[in-house]
Amino acid sequence: MNQTPVDLVQPRQADCPFDIEAVRHELSRNGLDMVHPMSTCWYNDERTRMIAAAATEGNRSPMAGLKPLPHFGRDKYGGGDVVVGRGKNCLALIIGNTRAIWKPFGNWLCDDPERVTDANPLDRYVQEVVERALPSSSSSSSPMRQIFWAWEISNDRIVAMARAAHVAGLAYLDETSTLSFHPTY
Repeated sequence: MNQTPVDLVQPRQADCPFDIEAVRHELSRNGLDMVHPMSTCWYNDERTRMIAAAATEGNRSPMAGLKPLPHFGRDKYGGGDVVVGRGKNCLALIIGNTRAIWKPFGNWLCDDPERVTDANPLDRYVQEVVERALPSSSSSSSPMRQIFWAWEISNDRIVAMARAAHVAGLAYLDETSTLSFHPTY
């Protein structure tokens, strides 16, 4: 069983240039009710560990084909060149949903019946909700951000979302079945 190292520090609101709780509230009221913060270095360290472990056994890890998550110049030990004193955590939010998504999604579809003809209406809904909830990155005072979607298939954009949820402590990823298990849902 693979556990997130216990010495990792959970990203805190004080480390974040925007109000995580306001983002969580906006996402939740639109059915994206699972919002969990993590540090990008947790995923990147796990990626590196898995690649090294597979190489030791003479294999190639599937994680080897994936790019690390961006850290925007911050190093995991602090003193990064973006915001001195906040370099320990480059915040990432793992966003998901339970069945709570269906009512707001249904309402969104009813607001404009043409949306049902979209190739992927649920993906479009999620993208609109997330982009509306997160602070804009268009001004120089806004935090740098990059959004990765679970449905992206471009090699430089794929993120092992179940692995990210696992290292963040949101869900347990069973290595044998490759299924993720949330303790409540």
